[in-house]
Amino acid sequence: LWVSFPEDRLRYLERTKGMVGLPNRSLRMTWLLLAMLTPNFGDPAAKAVFEEELRGYTSAVHGQDIRKNAFLLIREVLDPTDQYLLDLSQACVHHSWQFRSFARNLMRDLLKKPTLRQRVKGMINRLEPEERTYLKNVLEL
Repeated sequence: LWVSFPEDRLRYLERTKGMVGLPNRSLRMTWLLLAMLTPNFGDPAAKAVFEEELRGYTSAVHGQDIRKNAFLLIREVLDPTDQYLLDLSQACVHHSWQFRSFARNLMRDLLKKPTLRQRVKGMINRLEPEERTYLKNVLEL
């Protein structure tokens, strides 16, 4: 609806404002992203709050389904912050092999960009030992 009827975007966002959706919070994350991208919806301070909430879903306090959705949405539309890269590094050594595999593939894809590669190298000492060991191998340090 947001794509097909741009003239009704504000109405759609207002009507779905408090919805969370399934336990993976995919509806909420999509809402946050669309709210950030919609001109005339909220002021810059509100948009910053929306972005902060969306970025917060990459944290290890959330389940892997929530984190996976957040990592993907942010990768597609926003620039990765240092916290995003730290959270992704943690996910690269997660106990669930499926989530770990997803995170490692995403990290390898991000590391193809020279600027992100340098940023990750610069943060390597901020990582936990297991994360540091994994990334040193990937970065060939």
